Amino acid sequence: MITLRGSMQEMFDVAYSGLCQQNKKSYTNGVGCSYRDENGNKCGVGQLIKDEEYIPRIEGKKISSLLDFSSDIITLENNTRDKVKFLQELQYSHDIISIQDDAGSFNEQLNTNFANLAKRFSLNFTPQKLVE
Repeated sequence: MITLRGSMQEMFDVAYSGLCQQNKKSYTNGVGCSYRDENGNKCGVGQLIKDEEYIPRIEGKKISSLLDFSSDIITLENNTRDKVKFLQELQYSHDIISIQDDAGSFNEQLNTNFANLAKRFSLNFTPQKLVE
């Protein structure tokens, strides 16, 4: 069972930090964005899933669908409508980044998307440079 834990700010910080350290999008050819790809990269929501809780059958499903219809697979601690909306937008903030090998472009898109996400949910945000 996957349990997503923490406040929106905590989840935001974990996802952003993990994506900056990872330095690339989590993407599987033929499938699209992945919670975990074959190289171990994680999407924004994937950063929130503990390694020991990860279940491959969540791949290809949006977080909103999993929370609505798969309560036997995933739960959200302190579940609120705002938190679900936040997770949907967190997933989208990763998924709309174009697939490029250019780390500078990834960093720019990531910072723009997360700045917008932080603004929408009144979260603290300090842009970082990617780990090279």
